[in-house]
Amino acid sequence: MGLNRYCRDIKVPTQSYYGYEQGDRDPPLRVVTKIAETTGCSLSWLLVGIGDPFEARHAAEGAETYARTLPILATASAADYGCHVAYQDHSDLGELDLPESLHAIRVVGDSMLPLALEGQYVLVVDKEPAEGDLAVVDLRDEDEVLFKRVSFPIKTRVILTSVNPDPRYQVPRLVSRSEIRRMRRIWGLRF
Repeated sequence: MGLNRYCRDIKVPTQSYYGYEQGDRDPPLRVVTKIAETTGCSLSWLLVGIGDPFEARHAAEGAETYARTLPILATASAADYGCHVAYQDHSDLGELDLPESLHAIRVVGDSMLPLALEGQYVLVVDKEPAEGDLAVVDLRDEDEVLFKRVSFPIKTRVILTSVNPDPRYQVPRLVSRSEIRRMRRIWGLRF
Protein backbone atom coordinates (compact mmCIF):
# COMPACT_ATOMS: atom_id res chain seq x y z
CA MET A 1 0.00 0.00 0.00
CA GLY A 2 1.39 3.40 -0.99
CA LEU A 3 1.39 6.44 1.25
CA ASN A 4 -1.37 8.21 -0.73
CA ARG A 5 -3.67 5.17 -0.43
CA TYR A 6 -2.82 4.81 3.27
CA CYS A 7 -3.73 8.47 3.82
CA ARG A 8 -7.01 7.96 1.93
CA ASP A 9 -7.76 4.89 4.09
CA ILE A 10 -7.28 6.87 7.30
CA LYS A 11 -9.04 9.91 5.76
CA VAL A 12 -6.14 12.34 6.26
CA PRO A 13 -4.45 14.59 3.67
CA THR A 14 -0.87 13.47 2.97
CA GLN A 15 0.51 16.84 4.08
CA SER A 16 -1.29 16.56 7.44
CA TYR A 17 0.06 13.03 7.90
CA TYR A 18 3.63 14.28 7.32
CA GLY A 19 2.96 16.99 9.92
CA TYR A 20 1.92 14.32 12.45
CA GLU A 21 5.03 12.25 11.73
CA GLN A 22 7.33 15.26 12.04
CA GLY A 23 5.74 16.31 15.33
CA ASP A 24 4.51 19.62 13.91
CA ARG A 25 1.01 18.87 15.19
CA ASP A 26 -0.80 16.10 17.04
CA PRO A 27 -3.35 13.98 15.21
CA PRO A 28 -6.95 14.12 16.46
CA LEU A 29 -8.22 11.04 18.30
CA ARG A 30 -10.40 10.05 15.31
CA VAL A 31 -7.23 9.81 13.16
CA VAL A 32 -5.35 7.77 15.76
CA THR A 33 -8.36 5.45 16.01
CA LYS A 34 -8.47 5.05 12.23
CA ILE A 35 -4.72 4.27 12.14
CA ALA A 36 -5.29 1.55 14.75
CA GLU A 37 -8.14 0.06 12.71
CA THR A 38 -6.17 0.21 9.45
CA THR A 39 -2.86 -1.19 10.72
CA GLY A 40 -4.07 -3.53 13.48
CA CYS A 41 -1.86 -1.65 15.91
CA SER A 42 -2.92 -1.30 19.54
CA LEU A 43 -4.69 2.01 20.22
CA SER A 44 -2.99 2.28 23.61
CA TRP A 45 0.41 1.83 21.98
CA LEU A 46 -0.35 4.54 19.43
CA LEU A 47 -1.48 6.94 22.18
CA VAL A 48 1.35 6.44 24.69
CA GLY A 49 4.02 4.55 22.75
CA ILE A 50 4.92 1.87 25.24
CA GLY A 51 4.36 -1.85 25.33
CA ASP A 52 3.53 -4.19 22.52
CA PRO A 53 2.01 -2.52 19.43
CA PHE A 54 0.22 -5.78 18.58
CA GLU A 55 -0.59 -6.92 22.13
CA ALA A 56 -3.96 -8.54 21.33
CA ARG A 57 -2.42 -10.85 18.73
CA HIS A 58 0.57 -11.66 20.92
CA ALA A 59 -1.65 -12.34 23.94
CA ALA A 60 -3.59 -14.85 21.87
CA GLU A 61 -0.31 -16.63 21.05
CA GLY A 62 0.51 -17.23 24.72
CA ALA A 63 2.32 -15.49 27.54
CA GLU A 64 6.09 -14.98 27.46
CA THR A 65 8.48 -15.57 30.31
CA TYR A 66 8.85 -12.39 32.37
CA ALA A 67 11.75 -11.95 34.73
CA ARG A 68 12.27 -8.19 35.10
CA THR A 69 10.01 -5.39 36.16
CA LEU A 70 9.94 -1.66 35.57
CA PRO A 71 8.43 0.61 38.24
CA ILE A 72 5.46 2.67 37.08
CA LEU A 73 6.19 6.13 38.45
CA ALA A 74 3.48 8.33 36.99
CA THR A 75 0.18 8.55 35.21
CA ALA A 76 -0.42 10.81 32.22
CA SER A 77 -3.49 12.31 30.62
CA ALA A 78 -4.23 14.69 27.78
CA ALA A 79 -4.64 18.12 29.34
CA ASP A 80 -6.50 19.79 26.48
CA TYR A 81 -7.37 19.55 22.79
CA GLY A 82 -3.75 20.30 21.87
CA CYS A 83 -2.83 16.98 23.49
CA HIS A 84 -0.44 18.51 25.99
CA VAL A 85 0.26 15.78 28.51
CA ALA A 86 -0.14 16.28 32.25
CA TYR A 87 1.91 13.97 34.46
CA GLN A 88 1.14 13.03 38.02
CA ASP A 89 3.90 11.31 40.00
CA HIS A 90 3.09 8.34 42.20
CA SER A 91 5.19 5.82 44.04
CA ASP A 92 2.63 3.04 44.48
CA LEU A 93 1.44 2.20 40.98
CA GLY A 94 3.20 -1.15 40.92
CA GLU A 95 5.48 -2.51 38.24
CA LEU A 96 5.37 -3.44 34.58
CA ASP A 97 6.65 -6.94 33.83
CA LEU A 98 9.38 -7.02 31.19
CA PRO A 99 10.48 -10.06 29.20
CA GLU A 100 13.77 -11.51 30.40
CA SER A 101 15.44 -11.13 26.99
CA LEU A 102 14.31 -7.55 26.29
CA HIS A 103 16.83 -5.32 24.53
CA ALA A 104 16.71 -2.12 22.46
CA ILE A 105 17.75 -1.20 18.93
CA ARG A 106 17.97 2.46 17.89
CA VAL A 107 15.98 3.53 14.81
CA VAL A 108 17.88 5.25 11.97
CA GLY A 109 16.18 6.68 8.87
CA ASP A 110 12.53 6.85 7.82
CA SER A 111 11.89 3.36 6.47
CA MET A 112 9.97 2.39 9.63
CA LEU A 113 7.34 5.16 9.44
CA PRO A 114 4.56 5.32 10.58
CA LEU A 115 5.38 2.95 13.46
CA ALA A 116 8.83 4.21 14.47
CA LEU A 117 10.65 7.51 14.04
CA GLU A 118 14.38 8.12 13.76
CA GLY A 119 15.94 8.31 17.23
CA GLN A 120 13.36 6.09 18.89
CA TYR A 121 14.24 2.64 20.20
CA VAL A 122 12.62 -0.58 19.10
CA LEU A 123 12.28 -3.00 22.04
CA VAL A 124 13.00 -6.57 20.99
CA VAL A 125 12.58 -9.94 22.71
CA ASP A 126 14.75 -12.94 22.00
CA LYS A 127 11.86 -14.87 20.48
CA GLU A 128 11.22 -16.07 16.93
CA PRO A 129 8.48 -13.98 15.29
CA ALA A 130 5.23 -15.55 14.13
CA GLU A 131 3.46 -15.03 10.80
CA GLY A 132 2.70 -11.33 10.30
CA ASP A 133 4.76 -10.13 13.28
CA LEU A 134 7.00 -7.08 13.23
CA ALA A 135 10.58 -8.22 13.62
CA VAL A 136 14.19 -7.13 13.48
CA VAL A 137 16.13 -9.19 10.98
CA ASP A 138 19.92 -9.41 10.89
CA LEU A 139 21.06 -10.74 7.50
CA ARG A 140 24.47 -12.39 7.22
CA ASP A 141 25.58 -10.30 4.20
CA GLU A 142 24.40 -6.88 5.46
CA ASP A 143 25.75 -4.52 8.12
CA GLU A 144 22.41 -3.11 9.26
CA VAL A 145 19.51 -4.65 11.15
CA LEU A 146 16.22 -4.50 9.23
CA PHE A 147 12.81 -3.69 10.74
CA LYS A 148 10.20 -5.62 8.76
CA ARG A 149 6.90 -7.46 8.88
CA VAL A 150 7.64 -11.15 8.31
CA SER A 151 5.72 -13.97 6.67
CA PHE A 152 6.69 -17.54 5.98
CA PRO A 153 5.39 -18.90 2.65
CA ILE A 154 7.43 -22.08 3.10
CA LYS A 155 9.64 -23.40 5.90
CA THR A 156 12.95 -22.40 4.28
CA ARG A 157 11.95 -18.89 3.09
CA VAL A 158 10.94 -15.61 4.72
CA ILE A 159 9.21 -12.63 3.08
CA LEU A 160 10.34 -9.28 4.53
CA THR A 161 7.87 -6.42 3.98
CA SER A 162 8.34 -2.78 4.97
CA VAL A 163 5.85 -1.14 7.32
CA ASN A 164 6.34 2.19 5.55
CA PRO A 165 3.52 2.69 3.00
CA ASP A 166 5.76 4.89 0.80
CA PRO A 167 6.23 3.15 -2.60
CA ARG A 168 10.03 3.45 -2.25
CA TYR A 169 9.88 0.86 0.55
CA GLN A 170 7.07 -1.37 -0.68
CA VAL A 171 9.09 -4.00 -2.55
CA PRO A 172 8.84 -7.24 -0.53
CA ARG A 173 12.05 -9.20 -0.21
CA LEU A 174 12.21 -13.00 -0.25
CA VAL A 175 15.18 -14.42 1.66
CA SER A 176 16.33 -17.90 2.54
CA ARG A 177 16.47 -18.86 6.23
CA SER A 178 20.18 -19.56 5.70
CA GLU A 179 20.72 -15.85 4.86
CA ILE A 180 19.40 -14.80 8.28
CA ARG A 181 21.86 -14.54 11.15
CA ARG A 182 19.19 -13.61 13.70
CA MET A 183 15.49 -12.71 13.62
CA ARG A 184 13.64 -11.50 16.74
CA ARG A 185 10.14 -10.24 17.49
CA ILE A 186 9.34 -6.58 18.25
CA TRP A 187 7.93 -6.17 21.77
CA GLY A 188 7.38 -2.41 21.81
CA LEU A 189 8.84 1.01 21.20
CA ARG A 190 10.52 3.58 23.44
CA PHE A 191 10.21 7.22 22.39
